[in-house]
Amino acid sequence: MGKTSIEWCHYTFNPWIGCTHVSPGCEHCYAEGLASRVGGTWVTKGWRPSGQAIERGKLAVWGQRTPRLFAPGEYLQQPHAWNRAAESAGERRRVFVASMADPLELHADSAVARLQHEYRAQLWQLLKTTPALDWLLLTKRPENAKQLLPVGELPNLWLGVTAEDQRRVDERIPILLQLPAVKRFVSYEPALSAIELRPYLSGPSSSLEWIIAGAESGPRARSADLDWFRSVRDQCTSASVAFFLKQLIVNNKKRSTPALDGERWTQVPQSPLPVRAE
Repeated sequence: MGKTSIEWCHYTFNPWIGCTHVSPGCEHCYAEGLASRVGGTWVTKGWRPSGQAIERGKLAVWGQRTPRLFAPGEYLQQPHAWNRAAESAGERRRVFVASMADPLELHADSAVARLQHEYRAQLWQLLKTTPALDWLLLTKRPENAKQLLPVGELPNLWLGVTAEDQRRVDERIPILLQLPAVKRFVSYEPALSAIELRPYLSGPSSSLEWIIAGAESGPRARSADLDWFRSVRDQCTSASVAFFLKQLIVNNKKRSTPALDGERWTQVPQSPLPVRAE
């Protein structure tokens, strides 16, 4: 974690590791598989489990009652170096929160939930002290946002929801559009059905500014129709909304930022903030 191969950001940052399935998009969660395979090494590097997290030699942090693995203090300081690097380069850089968890999860165990609150408070403080970074918070639980987001708008906080099918589009995006954020975005990955976004791409008060799309990958990946992505691309271009095609499966192989009808779609909305705080 830190510098990342995820195409639409520069860094990933995880206050903790672990989550619970909440919708069909979670079924083949890449983060769950990664944590199970190699997560034990993070424990040796100082990550702190909230309970007995190692079962049969593997990290078990997925589920309503399972522990979560919390980041060590030195990890929490890394974004300050990223901020200095962005300022030195004269550019803003994007941080994905959190690639191995849901930052708006409320754990069923009150003791773990308290730790999550403490780490969220440290996260909000990091946002305030890293003004050259845009922090992209992606959640499947926008209904928790009003309770868990900090009071007052943070100018470098972008809020997004995962919407893998039409039901999740219509459940999550209306909540997102009511939340204060400098940018609002949707991750249509893994794409599990055709979706209609037009009602949310323009509006009198607020609308979406970025759509990230991608097919599911991995050995159990569910198939996606190219026409689903063409439709979302066309909906975005008609509304002048940035569209980023993250990945497709072509001949059983994952293709990152592939061409769609002869053109690569890697648009990112421009941050309204300067590189250096004024």
